[in-house]
Amino acid sequence: MLFNSYIFIGLLIITFVFYYFPFFKKSQVQILILSSLIFYGYGQPYLLILLLLSAWINIISSYAVVNWSPSYRLSYAAFGVIINIGVLIFFKYSSLLATTFLNTDQGFGHMLTMIPLPIGISFTHLKG
Repeated sequence: MLFNSYIFIGLLIITFVFYYFPFFKKSQVQILILSSLIFYGYGQPYLLILLLLSAWINIISSYAVVNWSPSYRLSYAAFGVIINIGVLIFFKYSSLLATTFLNTDQGFGHMLTMIPLPIGISFTHLKG
């Protein structure tokens, strides 16, 4: 969804109407979360699973750091960070590794180059 599209403007207007409507005063955070999920999932809705799974892992690891055994706090935090960095590395470098080491015309190498990229991962393309 582009910021200058009619769909975005419609979502923005609907979000503002519900957000500032007095009846929904206690649900403002939920309205913003729902609008954000709609915005994120508009182009590729199946990537919402990745976003929600990542958020769930962060919630569980944060809860474990605060409430579970104090002697394992560092391990719980490291688990959450390693999973998140692993997801980032997979999406950022799987295509590069596939084109470098695998046949990208068919099979597994081709599949790795066709993975859609989630919103929020930055890429720098150098042309030379």
